Amino acid sequence: MTTLSLPVAHPRGQRDGGSRATGDGQDPCGESNDHPHHRGLWFGQDEVNGFNFWANEPSVNQKNPGKQVVKNLKVKSGGQTGTIQCDIEWTGGGNVLLVEHRTMTFYSGEAAGPQNRRSTSISTWKPKTKVTFGDTKEGTFSMRLAPWLEYPQKKGPQEPKRTGAMVNAQGAKGEEGIWARSPSGWTTMEKRAARS
Repeated sequence: MTTLSLPVAHPRGQRDGGSRATGDGQDPCGESNDHPHHRGLWFGQDEVNGFNFWANEPSVNQKNPGKQVVKNLKVKSGGQTGTIQCDIEWTGGGNVLLVEHRTMTFYSGEAAGPQNRRSTSISTWKPKTKVTFGDTKEGTFSMRLAPWLEYPQKKGPQEPKRTGAMVNAQGAKGEEGIWARSPSGWTTMEKRAARS
């Protein structure tokens, strides 16, 4: 069993029982295992007061790893929605740097709409000291995609076939046009492939 250094929502299901997100990069179903810290759906950031809250697992990072500790977890389910609320202490060097209050709402059935939507809100940040987020491409809200939704690349596993099409609000396309670029209001991955 792996002990994680940040909270992760996994897996993200679909109406047909499939999954858009995968778990830990160690599954033998064609996932790449080059980024073991990419798991499910998560929020993290590299370089917060010099601590790494992105690649912060001991197997990946032994230098200045930060840790997100979940407190006050509340889960509410019913009908076609479910909500998870919690406080998350971002700790570095044994000190709490900030407390994040996170609300995640999951929809099903008609409430999910045609896009099978999910909603995540990070509603408040309470710094416990002066907090500086470094200027880095490693961070923010992320999801490890199922292989069939990944953008095709020359390197990495070729099976199952990667058929994802990525576009953002500004019309930029593909990983080379979107990743580590200016912020966007949204990014979408599309194009379902048959799964075996």
